[in-house]
Amino acid sequence: ATAIERKIIAIAATGASITDFGGVNYDTRLTSQHTGGQIGDPTLLNDDIFGIIAIDAAHATQLQSMAQDGLDYLLAHQAGDGGFSYTTDTCAWCGSDNNDTAAALVAIYAAEHLGLVPSNSAMNLTAAKTSALAYLLSTQSTDGGFNYDGFSPSDGSSTAWSLMALNTIGSSVSAQALLARNWLIQNQNSDGGFSYAAYGYTDSDTSTTAHAVIALLGSTWLLRPASTGAVVSQPQPAVITQPSSPSPTGSTSGNSSPNNSQTNNPTAAATTSGSDPASATLTQPDDTTGNTTRVDAESTTDQPENKFNDPAAIKTDKTHTSYAVYSVALLGIVAFIWFVLESRQSKRSRTYAG
Repeated sequence: ATAIERKIIAIAATGASITDFGGVNYDTRLTSQHTGGQIGDPTLLNDDIFGIIAIDAAHATQLQSMAQDGLDYLLAHQAGDGGFSYTTDTCAWCGSDNNDTAAALVAIYAAEHLGLVPSNSAMNLTAAKTSALAYLLSTQSTDGGFNYDGFSPSDGSSTAWSLMALNTIGSSVSAQALLARNWLIQNQNSDGGFSYAAYGYTDSDTSTTAHAVIALLGSTWLLRPASTGAVVSQPQPAVITQPSSPSPTGSTSGNSSPNNSQTNNPTAAATTSGSDPASATLTQPDDTTGNTTRVDAESTTDQPENKFNDPAAIKTDKTHTSYAVYSVALLGIVAFIWFVLESRQSKRSRTYAG
């Protein structure tokens, strides 16, 4: 289903009709994916997410009922931490992730534009959005970029997808959005492109570059909000406050979002209202002008004390046994990192083929 949906999004961007593009009716192709009260594979959520986005992007009001089912299915599977996964399955690596949560926020924005509300009265679209935003901001790193799962390093894809989501929220997250923009600009390659920028993947690629351009122009896959064409300010070091995540209505409770507490950024707090998503008013940007609010968030990042730089802390009477222990511990750490990366890559490969 996502293969059809991303083509519809691209066709809509050209202004062409999805009912006859290259002799193919993508309207009927997507309709064929509407089964069992959801879109595509019932074990997946990403096809419901991009289904809603595709229907709104193409102004396909004839597919309103499909978008409604996709929204209901999506909200019914919102995790207790407020985030979204690519799948409805449960496994060690199937929990919430930044990319699907960012895309889900764009899908909720699209659903609101379509005039949709949850069919289940126990679910509240505003509460679901607030919880998703809280999870998303919990994945913003101290360098201003966003990471995939709450503990990985910042990467270009996650930062671009997150910035697109923040573009739909509006001025209440303008400080966080500015930091994300600055991170992308700071990590732009000399050839003009953008890269994944984590785990050694520093070569420019078309996917990250395309998403970064859309995000930096203040827009989304929907081409809404409208491009602002704003000039991004020079990157400034900043420290992010990780918000707590309220439990969404109608989702599994008992889980909490990652709480990687960081030093508060007083300047950012003073220049934006409602920077804590739990108390923020989720302001929809004007689709005509886009989100034009810009905040200069300047602060300093405290350098942590490195105890291992103190010569007095280093013992000179290390035995061969100590070195052996350290070697075994190091091998254990390397093996753990390898396992995490393999699990993470397996999950990312399922999120969105585009």
